[in-house]
Amino acid sequence: MTMMTHAHNPHLLRDHSSSATDVSDASHLVMIKRFARFALTLMLFAVALITVMAIRVVAWFPPFYH
Repeated sequence: MTMMTHAHNPHLLRDHSSSATDVSDASHLVMIKRFARFALTLMLFAVALITVMAIRVVAWFPPFYH
């Protein structure tokens, strides 16, 4: 029965060493994606902070031009 249920699973047809490298490659890809998401979030936060600071500077300097 197990031969029939797992006949179309390509991971069972490979040897153990190739599946270990697939898992290792997948975990590296997950780490790269997690780092990219963190970096993009950090850049978005920095842009938002710079935007708020710029708006505050523009709102604060005009009274000194009188």
